[in-house]
Amino acid sequence: MRFCLLLSAFCIPVCPAAHAQWLEKTIPLPSSQSPYDACLNTANNCVYVCGWSSDTVSVINADSAQVIALAAVGQRPTRVCANPDRNRIYVLNSWDNTMTIINGYNHTPIESVGLNRSAYALYCNPYASRTYSIGEDIDYPCVLTLDAYSNNPVAYLGMPKWPSAWCVNTTNSKSYIMAGETTVVISRDEIVTRLRSPVHAGGVMCYNPRRNRVYIADGSDGCLDVVDCATDSIVARSSIGPGVTFACYVPRFDLACFPNFDGSITVYDCASDSIVSRVNAERPIGVSVCDSIAGKVYTLGGDRVYVFDIAADTFVASINVGARPCQLVWSAASRRVFVVNRDGNSVSVIRDTAVLGVGEERTKDEGGWMNAGPTILSGSMVHSLASRAFFDAVGRRVLNPRPGVYFVREGLGARGQGLGRIRKVVIQR
Repeated sequence: MRFCLLLSAFCIPVCPAAHAQWLEKTIPLPSSQSPYDACLNTANNCVYVCGWSSDTVSVINADSAQVIALAAVGQRPTRVCANPDRNRIYVLNSWDNTMTIINGYNHTPIESVGLNRSAYALYCNPYASRTYSIGEDIDYPCVLTLDAYSNNPVAYLGMPKWPSAWCVNTTNSKSYIMAGETTVVISRDEIVTRLRSPVHAGGVMCYNPRRNRVYIADGSDGCLDVVDCATDSIVARSSIGPGVTFACYVPRFDLACFPNFDGSITVYDCASDSIVSRVNAERPIGVSVCDSIAGKVYTLGGDRVYVFDIAADTFVASINVGARPCQLVWSAASRRVFVVNRDGNSVSVIRDTAVLGVGEERTKDEGGWMNAGPTILSGSMVHSLASRAFFDAVGRRVLNPRPGVYFVREGLGARGQGLGRIRKVVIQR
């Protein structure tokens, strides 16, 4: 048996078999819930689903793929996000303009906080210990910052136009918010930079922690700006085609993927700042999520989920799910994709057999008896791994890992030539 730095090694084989992705089950939600949004809390590996009509949030255990709790929140919950550092879930209630805070340890609401007027979006930045509500203040678009510990409002930050996209820089803890043709850079409670670019309202963006860059794409004319976060300046510009609907970063191959409404996905190489391929699904696609371990992108199109294999530059599966799917959530710990079906009042669960064999590297003799589970570390041992890069279940780099499930990348294989070594670690208190 081979060990390195007290971590159990994981080898992730690339399965060449077609249609390795399959619908495992469909989870019915409480009647008349009308699910609207969902998020994953990596601290407890649970999926939280907003029920717009029922004023509740359903809690799904990602390991068992079962509903384990139902939390009452405010009126018409429309957005939900999680702060794994605090093990808290934040729910935006659109009709009473409040935020319900749910305790991730027992899935019960613990507080309700008033927000800025007409709030329509909510996101967490655990690296800055902040929650951000996007809405208006005296008829002007603004971002309200709230302290993640006291949940008290800290600052109102005026925006030049209504924000349409945002992402968190996990390296320097800044937030990047697209507000029309301006990208506003926020450091905790203040605006530090405004970047002008030829993008318009309705764009998308994603963050690349490997290169410390943000990719901003225009949803109408397809202009792509690359922002170097060390200097907060635009360093590259490309055209990726009109109708961009989403953006996601694939850390395994250092690529950014941009699904388009025309049914294609544009693949952008972050090392060379160039387009490397376009793949056509032949129907409009939108919301996407990236399986950063297996190197696959899942996209919504109609009542189907299309699976894009980055290594093969092709769509490898089309999976029927429930009626009117509206959101995707990926759990690395359970290796599942959860599809929220708004009209179907359900959550579809997709598995990938190509990664079901993830296990500890072993010699031929050890295959029958070696434990394939993750290594368990105490918090006091984490300092010995300071030279390693920790990533959470959605592929974000974690600078100061707390108790929870993480993945440690020991190196990347060449594109299409293997995954490199991925190690799964569970840190206890």
